[in-house]
Amino acid sequence: MPIQKDLPNRHDIGGTYTNETPDLWFYYTTSMCPKSFLLLNLFVCHRKTGSFSVGISNSNQFTMTDNICTLPNNLTWYNFRSAQNDETHYIKTFHFPMENFKTDVEVDTTTIVIPLNIRVEPPFSLNSDVLKTIKLEHNESNCFIQQEKTDFIIKSDSGKEYPVHKILVASHSSVLRQLMKDKIMLCLDINDNTVELLLQYIYTGTIKNIGDQNVLDLLETVHKFQLKPLLILIDHLIEKELTVNNAVQMALVAKKYGLHELKSKVYDYIKNNPDVMNSEGWKHLNDVELTKSIFQYVLTNKI
Repeated sequence: MPIQKDLPNRHDIGGTYTNETPDLWFYYTTSMCPKSFLLLNLFVCHRKTGSFSVGISNSNQFTMTDNICTLPNNLTWYNFRSAQNDETHYIKTFHFPMENFKTDVEVDTTTIVIPLNIRVEPPFSLNSDVLKTIKLEHNESNCFIQQEKTDFIIKSDSGKEYPVHKILVASHSSVLRQLMKDKIMLCLDINDNTVELLLQYIYTGTIKNIGDQNVLDLLETVHKFQLKPLLILIDHLIEKELTVNNAVQMALVAKKYGLHELKSKVYDYIKNNPDVMNSEGWKHLNDVELTKSIFQYVLTNKI
């Protein structure tokens, strides 16, 4: 990319494509800081929703050859997630001392080569690290199993009582914390199974054996109590349990709760498994907007 001094506006670099469909578009801005440093700010526009990673040179020290500055190939990785199309992300700022350039003419005619690598829709192993962290931070499974020294009761809509540790439950949700304040019991309009899944997550950091209906009930609870970390886990669980028979239902769920990354995964599944369009869910789908969106993705790979 050519260096352009005193031009703080946007300068396009170029983009990446998959099967003629645009993925990423890179651009930069430049400015001068008071201590005679040239600042080069790098940005990327993501044309789709979903996740991607950018690995980029982690140094400002360059090698100059014939007016070409080359940065080292040691990369630092940055992870991004776009909730909507054409979302712009700041990557990093490089700073170059003006004393490294002999004249202003050399600055204006110098090209910088910045090593860069891209992973579009990286494997879920990236998010598995997040899940592992969640589990480690919240793993109080012994307390959950033994129910020792509990000081609070949560009651389901059936009247079943669940002894819990007030401080642990309250620490996961500001909404629950407010509801539990100055009380020794909280009655929730939630069925037994959902309460048990919720407590399983709070005490162990994970959820096992979750079915389609459980997902729907649990998502209602997640949004009601603003349990955002649990949303990451549910997103992962749904992706693992996608089938021809539940794909349409999960597309409706993704739309209802604004789960953009899940929607992309479900659309991919439908595109790669055309039998979904022979399922009962598809036959009874009466959401015209969702139907059009799925067809558009199948035909153009765009959401």
